[in-house]
Amino acid sequence: MKKIQILIAAILMIATYTLQAQVAIGPDGSYPDGSAMLDVQSTEKGLLPPRMTEVQRDAISSPATGLIIFNRTRNSLDFFNSIKWISICETGIVVQNLPPVASDVVFSGTMEPDQTLTGSYTYSDYESDAEGASIYKWYRADDATGTNQAVINGATALTYLLAEDDIDKYISFEVTPIAASGTTSGTSIMSPYQELPGE
Repeated sequence: MKKIQILIAAILMIATYTLQAQVAIGPDGSYPDGSAMLDVQSTEKGLLPPRMTEVQRDAISSPATGLIIFNRTRNSLDFFNSIKWISICETGIVVQNLPPVASDVVFSGTMEPDQTLTGSYTYSDYESDAEGASIYKWYRADDATGTNQAVINGATALTYLLAEDDIDKYISFEVTPIAASGTTSGTSIMSPYQELPGE
């Protein structure tokens, strides 16, 4: 009978602990606020989050949405909003502008000398900054993996006229997306190589 009473008491303690998953930290041992999982209570001291530089913050792997740190570089409280870090400082909320992105980078046209190839891509920008003067390059290589890849001199437009030098070579189109405002330069993205076969 005593063993059963001890078992029941243990089960009740575990159940109570499971239901009372809130924590209060304070000098008087009072219960946490009903809306808080963690309630830090003090009239003399504050809450100190982890302090780090912006470089250290950006090195955090896969930050959780809502993660908070104190940014020593900007002297601001930063939180991660699932996409980027937001800084709260004396001047208000400082939103870090993200660079533009190029995706779906390809080119089309007939792979024969004296035929025009046309590059295409999708431009996007998180803050909806308009596209500026994006940078285009065309490359020539020995195979589809880009062996001996070299920039084709003068080929800086969205189109490229194939030349005799391109026969038996592989061609690729590259775009560096540029925004008209905000963080202006994005990462350069290349299309897959396509072969211009010889006769």
